[in-house]
This record gives sequence, structure tokens and C-alpha cells, in this order.
Amino acid sequence: MSLLNFLKTVGHDIKTVAIKVAHAFETLFGAEAAQEFGQAALGLLKSDLGKLVVAEVETLAGVSNLSGAEKAIQAQKSILQQAESLGISTSVSIVNMLIELAVQFIKGNLSTLP
Repeated sequence: MSLLNFLKTVGHDIKTVAIKVAHAFETLFGAEAAQEFGQAALGLLKSDLGKLVVAEVETLAGVSNLSGAEKAIQAQKSILQQAESLGISTSVSIVNMLIELAVQFIKGNLSTLP
């Protein structure tokens, strides 16, 4: 199941989902802080803007002819346009943060437990 499908499935009704955080996160921040970060990150990605970001990042993940930086620029531009058309007020820095969170989930550094 993709992250986007997972987010659509859990919606906004589930308050907590078990999160698996990569060992590197736990090493840097400690287990408790890493778990809290994972929960907060999932909450951000479940927002309307977060779902736009996840969909765009998942789409670009399969594109092989762009570098990571080029994907980030393309994602940022597309997400900002989509957000504006939906009346979602945001900033470049918020979109960039959400892009990175989505990338970490897709790479498996943050994931939900079954």
C-alpha cells in the first residue's frame, strides 16, 4: 500500500498509528523524540496539503530522468499551484518541509507499522 493510499485509508479519524522510525533517527534524537517526531510527521502528511505533497512526491519518485534536486523543484512548483487553486494558503518553506517528510516516508525512514 502506498503512503497516499494509507493516508486516505486512515483519514482524520485515527488519532495514533504505530510508527517505525529509522535507527538513524533514534540514534540522533533518542527513541521517544523519534517516535513523537514520526507521529507529528504523519499528522502533517494527513492534512489536505500533506496529501497533495504525498501524491506529487509519489508521482515523481518513479521518474528516472530527473535528479533529486530537479524533482524537488518540480514538486514544489506543482504543489504550490495545486494548493493555490484549492484555496490552501501555504509557503515555500512549509511545502519544502512536507516534501522532505514525504520523501522520508517513501524511502522507509519513517513508516507505519501494520
